[in-house]
Amino acid sequence: MKLFIDDERPAPRGWILATDCHDALEVMRICAAAGVQLEAASLDHDLGCSGETILPVLKAMRDYNWWPRKLYVHTANEDAEEVMLAFIRANMSDDGVLRGYGCNFWGTGSDSQVQNWVMA
Repeated sequence: MKLFIDDERPAPRGWILATDCHDALEVMRICAAAGVQLEAASLDHDLGCSGETILPVLKAMRDYNWWPRKLYVHTANEDAEEVMLAFIRANMSDDGVLRGYGCNFWGTGSDSQVQNWVMA
């Protein structure tokens, strides 16, 4: 399963959309309980006008070792992107997990552009 976490952009074809941390964590819990490996996740940082961020999801990935096989960061918030990448690199269980990052490289939003790209 592929999980796309974003409160504004639609998910790419073939991805499940979670618009906030609660929904994302629930999908991750269900997958873990069912023994389903999360194939991929793509993360936005800012989730809604309430000030919610992706941090609870990143902490759950770390605390429960719920790292997907492929992880992407697609936030347009450049400062937050650096924080997210540092957290991921410091805590992920497999150096090959982080596959790409940059401002919405999926092409699903009005801000679609590739600013950075890495492949592991």
